[in-house]
Amino acid sequence: MTCGEFQDLAAAYVLGALDPEDRAACEEHLRRAEPHEGCEEALARARATAAALASALPPATPGPEVWQA
Repeated sequence: MTCGEFQDLAAAYVLGALDPEDRAACEEHLRRAEPHEGCEEALARARATAAALASALPPATPGPEVWQA
C-alpha cells in the first residue's frame, strides 16, 4: 500500500469500516519504518473528524417502543 492509498482509506480505517484485508493492509503500512508522506497527518485528521461526529448531532432519546422490545 502506498501513502496515497492509505490516505484515501484513513477515514474508513478510523471508523472501522474497512474489510479485514484492507484494515490489515493499513496496519501493515503504518508499521513500516520508512518515512510516510502525510499518513500521520491524514490519520490525525480522520481521528479528529470521527471524534467530532459524536457531538455533531443532538442527543436522541429512544421512544417507549424501543424499551418494550
